[in-house]
Amino acid sequence: MIARAGSAATTAQQQALAAADSIITAQASVLSFEHAFQVLALAILGMLVCVPFLRRPKRGAAPAGH
Repeated sequence: MIARAGSAATTAQQQALAAADSIITAQASVLSFEHAFQVLALAILGMLVCVPFLRRPKRGAAPAGH
């Protein structure tokens, strides 16, 4: 930062920390979206495994709750 921006040592350190913070925040966002995607994918997979075990309603039967 000192050579590129011509900043003083303390300013350069603050700029470097700010740059590292933005990189870490971006990576944390990506990892959180990945984790959420994996959780939802497992939930959907679990639901798909249960589908063959569902029974069809008999013909002429009233819908549940009515």
